[in-house]
Amino acid sequence: MQINLTGFLEGRNAREFMGELWDLLLSAQNSPDGIPPILVELKKEELRKKQVSMLIELKLISFERKNSSRKKIKKN
Repeated sequence: MQINLTGFLEGRNAREFMGELWDLLLSAQNSPDGIPPILVELKKEELRKKQVSMLIELKLISFERKNSSRKKIKKN
């Protein structure tokens, strides 16, 4: 497989890719659900960051709405 990838990824990159791939395959093989734990953790972290981002965005929207309604009250 590494030989077939060498033309596409070049020698060094193909070797590094295959090393990482083998690590993931062995990890998946030892995992009860067949998914490498590192990939599960990366996905969890991605979801946490997305949730934090969405929470910040919601708070910002709420803050902007409060400020805009206060400005309207002051104008009247």
